[in-house]
Amino acid sequence: MEAVFILLVIFSVPLVAIVAAHRVKVKQLEVERAQAAGASTARLAELEQRIEALETIVTSGERSFDARLAEAVRTAEPEPAARVPRTIVERAVVTEER
Repeated sequence: MEAVFILLVIFSVPLVAIVAAHRVKVKQLEVERAQAAGASTARLAELEQRIEALETIVTSGERSFDARLAEAVRTAEPEPAARVPRTIVERAVVTEER
C-alpha cells in the first residue's frame, strides 16, 4: 500500500505542475487577446472619424473638387525657384553669347 501511495505522489506532482502551467498560459493569452481587442476597437473608432471627415469633404455641395483645387493653386504662394548651379559648358555658352 505504501508503494502505491509513493508512486501516486511521485507521478502526481509533475502532473499538477503541468496542469497549473497550462492554466497560467491560458490566462495570459486571454489577457493579451482582450488588450488587442481594446486597441483594435480604438483604432476602428479613429478610422471611422477620418472616413466621416473625408466623406463630408468629398460630398460637400458648395463647390466641386476641381474648383477648390484650382482656387488653392491660384492662391498658393509660388515657391522660389531653386538655384541650379551652372556647369562649365553652360557658362561657356552664356559667355559667348555676350
